[in-house]
Amino acid sequence: MELDERKRVILKTVINAYIRTGEPVGSKALAGMEDLHVSSATIRNEMSDLEKLGYLMKPHTSAGRVPSGEGYRYYVMNALHAYHLTQRDIDRLISDARLAGIRNAVLMAAFVCRRKEDARHSRRSTVFIKPFRAKRI
Repeated sequence: MELDERKRVILKTVINAYIRTGEPVGSKALAGMEDLHVSSATIRNEMSDLEKLGYLMKPHTSAGRVPSGEGYRYYVMNALHAYHLTQRDIDRLISDARLAGIRNAVLMAAFVCRRKEDARHSRRSTVFIKPFRAKRI
């Protein structure tokens, strides 16, 4: 679903704040940020809509909101600028993955692919990444 401009800005701001602090983000905290020029009540309503759409969630009743998996996916696909990986970047990711172990390699590959369905591993510690060839780790 395509979000309107206000919802996109609020979602991006919530995700950025959550990444920085690791704490649920409330409407009052967002109202004080320079990107948003609306009241905390308006932000609260928009956050509620984003929660209903599956982009945000509340860890408990009295908490602020945190991004859901779907919220992060939307952020990566729409709010971030595209970055094209060079072969050197891919080689470095593979090298780093080798050091980190196979589980992290799959997670990194999924991040590169932007979809977990595009990266998987076999019991032989091979990471398969579409559209790239399998790399032995």
